[in-house]
Amino acid sequence: MTAVLRPPLAITSAEVVSVVDLTPRMRRITLGGPGLDGFAGDRPADAIKLLLPPGGVGAPPVASWGADGLTLADPAAEFELRTYTVRRFTSGLLDVDAVLHGHGPGTSWARSAAVGDPVTFLGPRRDFPDDLAESAPDLLLVVGDETAIPAAAGIAEALPEGGRAVFLLEVDDAADELPLTSRGSLSVTWLHRGGGRSLADAVRAVALPPGRTRAWVAAESGVAVGLRRVLRRELGLGRGDVTAFGYWQRDRVADDIDDVPEEPS
Repeated sequence: MTAVLRPPLAITSAEVVSVVDLTPRMRRITLGGPGLDGFAGDRPADAIKLLLPPGGVGAPPVASWGADGLTLADPAAEFELRTYTVRRFTSGLLDVDAVLHGHGPGTSWARSAAVGDPVTFLGPRRDFPDDLAESAPDLLLVVGDETAIPAAAGIAEALPEGGRAVFLLEVDDAADELPLTSRGSLSVTWLHRGGGRSLADAVRAVALPPGRTRAWVAAESGVAVGLRRVLRRELGLGRGDVTAFGYWQRDRVADDIDDVPEEPS
């Protein structure tokens, strides 16, 4: 396969040091090793791109950055790119929380990951607005499905004391729910798929306080587009007040996290 990558993304070699199941459908894979020295993925919702062998099982290809971007030691080697959120990076250890769904290379990698496995990734990519990382708005609204949970958890932990946030998260059922902790004031609503209430319905029901509301959205691409529309057109949020990502696409496994295109005002 071919891929267009946006430098500068550092290339990092690490290895799996532990694997823990957080829920029946989410697995925490912790990476370590000297290759992580200097890694800068310490912001909420930072993302990395795993360089995987075809099918997601086995050793990643040997690669480096060259004059033309990503260069493979074996030019004929095939690879896959899959994007994951950095759940936490501290004390030289990087936690990646992977949703176990579908049958793509990313899921195969997460299901088969074992201690000692080599891992190569690119990043980090910043997916949380700089100004939100520095100060909280009057209300921060975080909306997403299970693929957004790692980012949502990091955003909750980064919320300052006195900050107020509403989290609306859709999962299959109660077994997929994970606790969110914060120094700020959190309201967390878990929606169970098929329960009759959609993320869009939940967003419409949010009572916006006086002042500025900012929204951060990550979900299936079509859902994210619809949520942006609700936030902009129905709740009246400004263009700069909504950050939305399509973390995956139905019936297709995406190679990258995509910004949801902005619609004309």
